[in-house]
Amino acid sequence: MTPDYVTKKMNYAILIGVSEYENAKNNLPGCRNDTFVVEEVLKACGKYDDILVLNTKINRNYTLEYC
Repeated sequence: MTPDYVTKKMNYAILIGVSEYENAKNNLPGCRNDTFVVEEVLKACGKYDDILVLNTKINRNYTLEYC
C-alpha cells in the first residue's frame, strides 16, 4: 500500500503584493494590504496546505534565497 504522503495532492498559494519599490514612482500603495485580505479568504476556504505571502521590498536575490 502506498503511503499517504506519496499520493496526497498538496495545494500551495503564493501571494505577491509588493507596494514599495526601489524607484518610488513604481510604488503601488494598496498591494500589500490586498495580500492580507486574499490570504484570509484562502485560509477561510481551507483548501490550501500552505500559503506564502511576499509583501515587503524584495528583489530577485531575496526571492531565490528565501523562496
